[in-house]
Amino acid sequence: ANQPYVAAVIDPAYGTLTYAELDEKSSQLAAHLQHLGIHNGRVGLHLERSYYFPVGFWAILKSGNTYVPLDAKHPPQRLAFMIENARLEAIISHSSLLAVLPQMTQPVLLIDEIEPQLADAPALAAVEMAETAVILYTCGSSGQPKGERLPHKAVQTYMHTAANQFQLTPSDNILQFASIGFDTSLEEICVTHLSVGTLILRTEESLNSIQAFFNFCHTYQITVLDLPTAFWHTLTIEMQRDPTLQLPAGIRLI
Repeated sequence: ANQPYVAAVIDPAYGTLTYAELDEKSSQLAAHLQHLGIHNGRVGLHLERSYYFPVGFWAILKSGNTYVPLDAKHPPQRLAFMIENARLEAIISHSSLLAVLPQMTQPVLLIDEIEPQLADAPALAAVEMAETAVILYTCGSSGQPKGERLPHKAVQTYMHTAANQFQLTPSDNILQFASIGFDTSLEEICVTHLSVGTLILRTEESLNSIQAFFNFCHTYQITVLDLPTAFWHTLTIEMQRDPTLQLPAGIRLI
């Protein structure tokens, strides 16, 4: 609220969303969910990495619902199990992903199709928040994936602690690297916006090589990276092999 014109999200394929725009778009989508009678329930978010991702995430929480991420790269059988097991009331997706969603009875809101109508949505109503903020599913490597409930207090405590530990400021550009289904994606979004920093959405092309990744970090002036172990190992091995590969100077924390 105090930094409306600061960039909240940079999506290389779309452009920049300021904090004012992110707040407006997420509030409109939240109000639309309320208007449909979807509140104090569980809403799945089935999206690829785009500016719709943080918009949908904050909209689900603002509307008083529980956020359930559905990785668009997961096979239909896994998605079908998660949708049924989580007892979702609705799913927010994109028209380009409709073909990979399993058949279901829950309503599917195609965010790109309803976006033009959202400006006419009624005002967002104050609601009692669902006790559970997020339901995350385990990888299921030892059997069926299990849904883990994360209450609001636990999420808030962790995110505030992480933002303080990482010493994040509005000057930080933080890379959104993780897939939507991983808990790290929550950390990337929440600690960035708690700190009024800028969330930079990575592209698939930035992973073509370590040099391409470093070029991306340099172009978008990334200051903080939160990398999975496997990618970190690949990065350090390549840097050992090729001394000309150097971390961009602006990166202050990994």
